[in-house]
Amino acid sequence: GPENFILAFNKQFDPAFYSYERSEIWFDRAHNIYIDMLVTHGWAGLVAYLLLFATVFYVINSRYKKGKLNAAHAFAFVLFFVAYAAQNIFLFDSFSAFLMFIVALAYLNGFSREQDSSEYRPMFINASLFAAPLIGVLLVSYFYTARPAAEAYWISEAESGRYDIHQAMEYYKKTLAYHTFGDNEARSRMALSVAKHIQGIETKELPLGVDIYLEEAIAALKQSIEQTNQYLLLYRLQLSDLYNLKLSRTGMTSPEIEEIIRNSIAISPGRMEFEFALAQTEFLKGNYEKSIEILTGASAKNPDHPIPYWKIAQNYQFMGNDEKGIPYLEKALYLGQGIRSAKEVLWAEKYYVQKEDLAKIIYIDQRMLQVGVDDKEAIRLHMNMAVVYAKLGKKEKAKEHAQAIARLDPSQKPAVDNFIKELNQ
Repeated sequence: GPENFILAFNKQFDPAFYSYERSEIWFDRAHNIYIDMLVTHGWAGLVAYLLLFATVFYVINSRYKKGKLNAAHAFAFVLFFVAYAAQNIFLFDSFSAFLMFIVALAYLNGFSREQDSSEYRPMFINASLFAAPLIGVLLVSYFYTARPAAEAYWISEAESGRYDIHQAMEYYKKTLAYHTFGDNEARSRMALSVAKHIQGIETKELPLGVDIYLEEAIAALKQSIEQTNQYLLLYRLQLSDLYNLKLSRTGMTSPEIEEIIRNSIAISPGRMEFEFALAQTEFLKGNYEKSIEILTGASAKNPDHPIPYWKIAQNYQFMGNDEKGIPYLEKALYLGQGIRSAKEVLWAEKYYVQKEDLAKIIYIDQRMLQVGVDDKEAIRLHMNMAVVYAKLGKKEKAKEHAQAIARLDPSQKPAVDNFIKELNQ
């Protein structure tokens, strides 16, 4: 049906897509209105849409031949509809663009009608006949305009950043009291706010009340899942992430949610996100072998996706088997896996130092510097690289990193000068 491209997209998702679009893999519209029409309306809908253009050009030609359209008008109409049809090969309709299309159709229709003043007669209609339609319009306006507007207002208040989590949650609950078509969006935003707040809490134990908000957010997402098409996967993915966040903080498991994650894998077998989530669940429960098994199966769908290798490396590292984890880490980095924090690869640096693998020490230290570290850690990394470059005989690179130490900590300048002096000997 209309506006449901995402359902077909998730159902038919090809894991090869990860290799083309690393950052954007959730499409709710095709960037081609004809494909969008075919997917959401079927062949009948696409043919009807194309016949609309055929009819337009037929009317333009017919009215021009009958002299009801001059050449300038006919050319302008043809140019507009051709341009509109052409741009839709690369775009999907926005409301403003579609409105202009309808206005142009109405304008063309004005040229198409026979103008005969004798057709028009004053009409007198009993005002009472308007009562029922007017009441209907008011009811529709209230339920589909006023209430959603009020709900949107309280969502904007909750997400304004002016309130703490407690007040924000009260506003989210106000939004849900309106029971409109926007409830799923409100529940999703509430869950995101709770997740963001918990991620910012440094202690593992959750403050009083926040644990309740976490349960409420999980319950809200479960409700959204029950009320929507199974191929609308974003609520399921949100639930997976929120559950793992709960598991990491409380250690409390939920067979029901884990079953939802497993079902999500079966619903959209081409997607890998739910296997990543399930693997993370097993990781948090300490079932490292099981986590590796799930990730290995996910990787078979698209061997060029870096995340399975990255997470397998993490599992081996927590198992205390760095030797097995390093090849997976290197494969992930080779395939473009980003590093969010230097701490994520600190274990790899220690491994390379232990193995005296100089080239890889430099590589991993450079990656750690790129993600940003404090001055103390930066000095340590520059010191490592200065020493390693000196061992490799690359004196200029060694001097470069030694001088970086002096810039970060001027008190180290005498030691840096001595280091550079020894290099020059």
